[in-house]
Amino acid sequence: MLAPDALYQIARSHLAAERYTDAITAYKVLIDKFPDHDLAPYAALEIGTAFAAAGKKPEMVEAFRYYVQKYSNHAKVGDVLYAIATELETEKRADEAILVYQEIINRALAAGALTDDARNAAISSQLHISALLEQRNDPKTVVADCETFLNKFAGDAVAARTMISQIASLYHKAHLIPDAYAKLEQLSQQYQVNATIRHACVISLIELALGEKDYARANAAVVRMLADPDRAKLPASGFLAIGNVSLKTEKFAQAKENYERVLVATGNDQKIATLANLGIGQSLIGLKQFVAAQAPLEKALADTQNCPRAEAQLAIAKVLEATGKTEQAVELYSTVMAGRGDISFEAAFRLGNIFFNMVSDTGKVKENKKLALAYYARLLFATGPMAEEAAYRAAECHAALGATERACQAFQSYVKRFPAGRFVDEAKVNITKLCAPKPE
Repeated sequence: MLAPDALYQIARSHLAAERYTDAITAYKVLIDKFPDHDLAPYAALEIGTAFAAAGKKPEMVEAFRYYVQKYSNHAKVGDVLYAIATELETEKRADEAILVYQEIINRALAAGALTDDARNAAISSQLHISALLEQRNDPKTVVADCETFLNKFAGDAVAARTMISQIASLYHKAHLIPDAYAKLEQLSQQYQVNATIRHACVISLIELALGEKDYARANAAVVRMLADPDRAKLPASGFLAIGNVSLKTEKFAQAKENYERVLVATGNDQKIATLANLGIGQSLIGLKQFVAAQAPLEKALADTQNCPRAEAQLAIAKVLEATGKTEQAVELYSTVMAGRGDISFEAAFRLGNIFFNMVSDTGKVKENKKLALAYYARLLFATGPMAEEAAYRAAECHAALGATERACQAFQSYVKRFPAGRFVDEAKVNITKLCAPKPE
């Protein structure tokens, strides 16, 4: 009779040669003849692998289930459970998948000392459960499930921070921002003695407030975080949040200082380090230190996986514009403008200003004003100071192009839309000058 080692090698040879049926048969012989041998669990595991390679996913799931049941304490059980769960999820068997993901979480809890692998598997499983429950369109139920997980893993900093962020994300996706604020406040009070959770709640609150452009709320949260008795334990993400608020409220020196703290505190978190470098570059632009801004911005942009590309490109375009490299700036602004959202609007606004203010040959003055007008038009449905200035400059473009009637309408539209605007007095002067009086 063949020894276990020989059977195992025969089976693996068949597997390598894609003779899956022969491999499975040899593995089964090994398990039947030598169920207690050290190679038996691996044989059971590789039966599932052979079925997977053969494209027989239902058979794979059953083989893996057998392995988990028979060798429940084997080293690879966690990985196999995860493979079972993800396959069930792929097959749209959500309830079954959730049960298996929950088993992974329970095994991590039962293990006593929580290893990095066990914790990461548990976190990943909970995120999968959340995604499956989200499909039922009941975000508060999903949040409650995440809170259960948080309660079980409250002592683990990585798990706790991830779950607080997930809870905030669930409310955000459901457009329940006031509910998100309330929940974060509630969790902060519920875990008052847990500095990790307390800090995570305030960080998520800041991120939500910045997303909603509620800078007053974000500032208040920063003040609260800096007054926290455990502020010395703030994670890198805390300094990043403070830096983001300072940047948005144009406290550029304070922003730079906090982004630099991120780089000191971040450890091996490449994503946070990249965001900090981006923030440092943006802060230096705010401080008008354009040459110094280029290096951290390019360092951030080099991280193609984690860097918000359009945001970094916009910042580099500002550096190019400020250092007289107008053609390169125009090219990069145009790339950013092709995207969407506020960043796209700002790129269009800056392009408009470049061509509006461009000094060129007499023959190109009108051409430049036409280009500026086209860029300003991109901000027609935007809001904020840039949209206001774009509306006024567009009216000036019409006037410079000799389109008196259109200029009149544009200045009147500006005054109506921005009655307390920066340029309202100049607009009224232009209305008096350009708009024909109504007949008596």
